[in-house]
Amino acid sequence: MKKTILTTIIALSVTILFAQYKRHFNYANIRPLNNINLNILGEASLFSVNYERLFLNTSNFFLAPGFGLGVYEELEGLFFSGGSAYVCIPHHITANLGIEKHFFEFGLGGTYINKNPNDKYLIYTIVGYRFQPLDSDEFYFRIYGNILISDIKATSIKFIPFGLSFGISF
Repeated sequence: MKKTILTTIIALSVTILFAQYKRHFNYANIRPLNNINLNILGEASLFSVNYERLFLNTSNFFLAPGFGLGVYEELEGLFFSGGSAYVCIPHHITANLGIEKHFFEFGLGGTYINKNPNDKYLIYTIVGYRFQPLDSDEFYFRIYGNILISDIKATSIKFIPFGLSFGISF
């Protein structure tokens, strides 16, 4: 009887210890800290190339500030010739909450648009989903929505409220 009770206690203890270890594994030690990505739509650009660096990296939280260089073209210019193209510099900082590779993302961003006389700087919020890999040189993905905070004056700037980013983490 004593052997049965002792064996049961040891088996339960080992099971609980391994369950605790897996639940509290620190993925922050293995997650790559840099991202290079192509951003399509969103952040007040048609497309941009961006760099991000992760900070305050824990197993289920990190901050991701980033910046890029992109192009915005008036919507008329996409279908008809004669539209104006603008250089834009999108930047953001997002907080990310999640488990392992899947994160809820929320933050604030801004975009400077060159050569636009009325709306040179746009500010917006960011809410979305992020797939952040645990290994270097793997696929990185995020889909997000933007809500414009600053006013857009009567110009040809058309703010697109969603975007898609994909790239490589290293």
